[in-house]
Amino acid sequence: MNTEDNTAILEAKKETLDSVVEGPVVTKIKETVNLEKGLHARPATDFTNLMKEYQGDIEMSFRLYDEEDRLYPKDKCEDARSIFCVLGCALDKNSEVYLKFTGKELSEEYKAKVHDVFNNPKYNKLLS
Repeated sequence: MNTEDNTAILEAKKETLDSVVEGPVVTKIKETVNLEKGLHARPATDFTNLMKEYQGDIEMSFRLYDEEDRLYPKDKCEDARSIFCVLGCALDKNSEVYLKFTGKELSEEYKAKVHDVFNNPKYNKLLS
């Protein structure tokens, strides 16, 4: 083996070690529910289907407002991929949703789809 081969092997080992040391990518997203009827069955279904596409871990927490616009303490959803869990959160309009993705990096397209679920006016028309 020559010096160039040794250098290439060392560089490859360094890249492998760097990726192990860095660990998984963590992405945090905060969204506000901007749907007149809150996160009802149709957008909740689209949301959970979108969460099922992600291969890593997902943590979901949320904050709700009461009728007098007082903010409740933060609470958690145990499984963002479960329609029952997401609907059980009772996310009304103006509820704050916090998502933490741990694993591979999110694409801008995926982030836009997440945003769309909480903001798309088409969901308002479904219950009119």
